[in-house]
Amino acid sequence: MRSMNLDFPPEFFKPPAKRPENWPDHPHVRACVDWLKSFLVPSDWNRRRENAAHRLYAAAMGNPSDPNGRFFDETDMAAWYLFQAEAYVDHIWNYEPMFGSRVVPVFAAIGKEIEAISNVPGVDQRVKRLLTSERAQPNAGLFELLVAKAYIAEGAEVKFVPEAPGRKKTHDLDALIDGQNYAVECKRMETSEQGERERQWSTRLWLPAADELIRADASALCDITFIVSLDKVPTTYLRDKVALWANGRYQAIEWEDEFAVGAVKPIDLTPLREVLENDTVLASSTRLHELLTGTYKRHDNIKQFIRYKASEWNPRWLSECDFAAIFRYQCIAQESIDAKARDVLKKLADGNEQLPDDRPGLIHVGFESVDGDEVERRRHERIVQSASDFDPKGKDLRWAFCHYFVPECPPDNSWAFDETVQWCGIRNHNNRLPLENLFLIVPPEVDTDFRFGGHWDRET
Repeated sequence: MRSMNLDFPPEFFKPPAKRPENWPDHPHVRACVDWLKSFLVPSDWNRRRENAAHRLYAAAMGNPSDPNGRFFDETDMAAWYLFQAEAYVDHIWNYEPMFGSRVVPVFAAIGKEIEAISNVPGVDQRVKRLLTSERAQPNAGLFELLVAKAYIAEGAEVKFVPEAPGRKKTHDLDALIDGQNYAVECKRMETSEQGERERQWSTRLWLPAADELIRADASALCDITFIVSLDKVPTTYLRDKVALWANGRYQAIEWEDEFAVGAVKPIDLTPLREVLENDTVLASSTRLHELLTGTYKRHDNIKQFIRYKASEWNPRWLSECDFAAIFRYQCIAQESIDAKARDVLKKLADGNEQLPDDRPGLIHVGFESVDGDEVERRRHERIVQSASDFDPKGKDLRWAFCHYFVPECPPDNSWAFDETVQWCGIRNHNNRLPLENLFLIVPPEVDTDFRFGGHWDRET
């Protein structure tokens, strides 16, 4: 690919003079972006934004700053999130749908109640921590803002409880609801370590196979369902299957053995090329994967090598493609599902410890649900069991809420979002729920008929 000057001009982060009709503004996202940026010195934000952009485009040009190929700085995820939300409303060419789908809905939900949230006592201190000392893990602070927003929207008086350095951790929020003061603790779980391990194991399987395909200059889709944990699969497993396919003169092959059920078949580049005659396609996007594989599935695990000509207007988009190697995989081994379906028991116990003794308590646990429906079905079973057996050890813990966040970047849209809420009465089962609308991100007007059952039971 051609080189690119990574000294970005000022207009690179500004909206065009005339906004295209297919790129509408989003006032709620903009309100949240502007509010968060108001806590930063402009020169500091410009520096952090340029760093985020540099990593994104260096990765697009095949020269990632991170040895693991990540195109974001893990030590400043707050800037990456803010950069993506700002790009969505002002410089869409810098928007990355896979991560933007996780960020934009959160910002939109906060921005919708920005006037009320910005006046909550203690919120300024909380936001400053989110953007500075907690910049590597902003999810916790954003989750607290979402929970606060939910109570505010239903008329509760809310305030953030300030941190006291050197002292025992306390709860996050005070919420006065119908004359009763509640202590509210928020716990945000990050994605599972097992999922990250599987991504590393899958890379070790994929690289030797990809080398075979590149040397043969043969476009192929390797589509595999593993029935054992990926760390138990021989490193040469996928390469050997690709070699078998090549020896068979590139005719599709299928197999089932002690490791997996799979297939290797040639990729037809025609659908992609037909689109590229009149349009460009974002590299490493669900739109690209749909055109190359013929299908789209939410939260697909895909690795790719493609040879393409970058668009003249932006190297992140391709205008021509003459080679594609795709590895699509899933693991249905029970040990893998169990490892990824982490329970919330530890978060409940930690949250309960932080609740005071002198008032009723509420705990909200939030996590992204991106490891597949089988994982979430298993997690749901575990949560039901854990909550029913949970001992608050003398604390007046009334309710625990689990918020499953389901971001998605479909091929025909910049983002989509689903949410499932599971609530459990701990001791006082007859108490009224403190919230009528339990969703933190999906607005009630989107799905006016409240549905029962998890997102894992719906068609994807």
